[in-house]
Amino acid sequence: MDILEFANSFDALGEPISDEKLVSKILRSLPKRFDMKVTAIEESQDLATIQVDELIGSLQTYEL
Repeated sequence: MDILEFANSFDALGEPISDEKLVSKILRSLPKRFDMKVTAIEESQDLATIQVDELIGSLQTYEL
């Protein structure tokens, strides 16, 4: 189950998870090799307003 399926499951049960909480969970779950990118995202983005899609795109760019 990926993170978006997880969020959709909670939403279907009447307990929606905010994008802010999802972004936080994604960043905490990444392996050590992403530490520098996570730090850069935390310093350059407002984690309260960044969308999950934006975060995933940023991480995919870093992984290339």
